[in-house]
This record gives sequence, structure tokens and C-alpha cells, in this order.
Amino acid sequence: MSAIAIEAVDKSFGDTQVLRSISLSIKAGEFVAVLGPSGCGKTTLLRALAGFEPIDRGSIRIGDTLLSGEGQHMPPEDRGIGVVFQNYALWPHMTVAGNVGYGLKVKGLPRQERENRTERVLETVGLTDFANRRPTALSGGQRQRVALARCLAMDAGVVLLDEPLANLDVHLRGEMEAEFARFQRESGATMFYITHDQAEALALADRIAVMNKGVIAQFAAPETLYSQPANEMVATFIGDGQICDIENYQPDHSGYAFAELFGVPVRARCQPNDRPCAHARLAFHPGDLKLTDQGGIDAVIRRMTYRGDILKVELGVGPHDQPLFMNVPAPARIEAGQRVAVTLADGWVLPDLKPEQAPV
Repeated sequence: MSAIAIEAVDKSFGDTQVLRSISLSIKAGEFVAVLGPSGCGKTTLLRALAGFEPIDRGSIRIGDTLLSGEGQHMPPEDRGIGVVFQNYALWPHMTVAGNVGYGLKVKGLPRQERENRTERVLETVGLTDFANRRPTALSGGQRQRVALARCLAMDAGVVLLDEPLANLDVHLRGEMEAEFARFQRESGATMFYITHDQAEALALADRIAVMNKGVIAQFAAPETLYSQPANEMVATFIGDGQICDIENYQPDHSGYAFAELFGVPVRARCQPNDRPCAHARLAFHPGDLKLTDQGGIDAVIRRMTYRGDILKVELGVGPHDQPLFMNVPAPARIEAGQRVAVTLADGWVLPDLKPEQAPV
């Protein structure tokens, strides 16, 4: 049984439809990230799941419990869902222990039980020595730990996180990523994590839902999104992906295909059931292009950007000088204006329906 079942959910604000037939089935204990460009609807989806926004159509369930839909809208406080906001949402006048135990007090737990549970979860998140401090005396990472402890104290089976690392310094983000992963392991909670940061999503999530213009473009494991994008949007959004036209596409029914890229033969991965066609679209990443001294695709180096261990190189390729990017290990004896040859080490033929394959 799914911990969370979102089925055909629509949500509009006035004449603007923000969510369009959203469906997600999330397993109990799974860490799911929702990733997408600004304005794609990911925060609205989180707010609908939390109960802060009613939905127009569809349904949202946790287990067998209907939260939204079919004429019902359960209020947020009755859903048993923990929420960690970007701004932490801590009471500034309360101590750390007071913030963690407040929800337990509202639930009517006896004082001694509240104190015992608060002490236990503060120890779990490493904040025992900060129990009597105010939130203003804590770092950003410590405040996030307080927010997590509050969810842990409430025994929330589902925890929603709305861009929780957006306000943290870069050096704290890796530390808090590890904290979220540890929290999930110890609590067993189902995590629903909203972010615009691909690195966070790829590092933390069991599966990622990529959203675009209010729809789910693809819902899959991180490695699948990266290596087998379902469409052009996902291909270009994940990992600095880029797309080129290929010709004389000939799949060999083993999951690989031969084709011509800028007139040069290449081999790429594809769906095993693909059929030959004159034209297709090939997705790949900057790391998939390699410099070569033997044949390859002719290109001109237009610009280079130093990134520490690599140079990000912009190439001009083909008769129309198509811009492509590749990563070259640094240091390298190359310069702007230099003519080079490159080969394709890996690529994925997009499974979008091709004209030659479309049903009549």
C-alpha cells in the first residue's frame, strides 16, 4: 500500500491552472524529491498535500485515509503530517525544547511524557546542549534540526520539506543533507522534499518527480532521470543535458543503436523496441563528449571556463556552428579558436514518438 496516493489532482488560482492531473504513488518510507523550474507548481503540490490549499479535482490519500477530494478537505492539523519550512517557522519567544514540545502540549500529552519525548528527540538530532536556547541564538543548520526534531517528536509518518536548505550557506548544505538522510533512517518517515537544487535531489531522493508547467514530466530514480530522460524537457533540465538531431537511426533491438551525428557514425543507448527511422533526437551530457586524435566530429573551441578540476568548454559544431558543451580535465593544452575533434562516449535516444513511428 502506498504511503501517499495523489490521483489526478487539479488546482487553479483564478484563470491560472497550476496543477494539471497530477498523479504520484509514493511508497511508505520512501524519500521523494519534487524538482522543477520556478513556477512549475511544486510548492502548490506540497501545500495541497499538507492541507493548506484545497484541490479542485482528484484526490489525496495517506494509506486508506482520504485527505482531499470527493467533497472532503481534512484540515492540516488533523493530517498527522510534519512540515519543515524554508524559514524554519519556529516560535522566537520559546526555547528549543519549548518549540519541540509545543505540538505535544497541543495534543494534550502529560507534562512528564512531553519532557521525556522532547529530551529524546533533541538527543537524536544532537541538540541536547541547546535545549534552553532561543532560536535566534542558533545557526541556520541548528534551526533546521529543531524543525526536524519537532516532526520527530510528533511521530509524523509523512514529513514535507519546502526547500529547507535554500537559506543556508553552501558549506552547511552538505551537513544538513546528511542530517535529513539520517532523520529518515531513524524515523522511518516518508519524506516529500521540494527543491530547485538538482544536486540536493540527486543526492537524497529514492525517486524524483520532475515537474514542468503543472504536470509531471517524469517520475523515476535519479540515475534513470540522468541516463534515460523521458523527453526533451527532462533531458535538458537534468545535469546540463543537451540534445542534437541524429540521422539514419538504426536500433539493433539490444538497447543500442547506430546513427549519424554531424555526419559521423555514433553508437548510443535506446529503448529495445525502437524501430529504424530517418531522424531522431539524441540526449547527452557535457561529460559524454571526449577529445580525440583519431577521426571524430569536427569542432571549434569558442570559450573555456575554469571550474577547478575541469574546464567547461563551449564548442561550435556543424555547418550552423551549434553550441555544445564538454568537460575537459584540467589542466589541458587547448585554447579558444582551436579546431579539435570530439567523440561521443555515451548518449540516449529520446523515446518521444518519432514521425515515422506514429500510428496512422
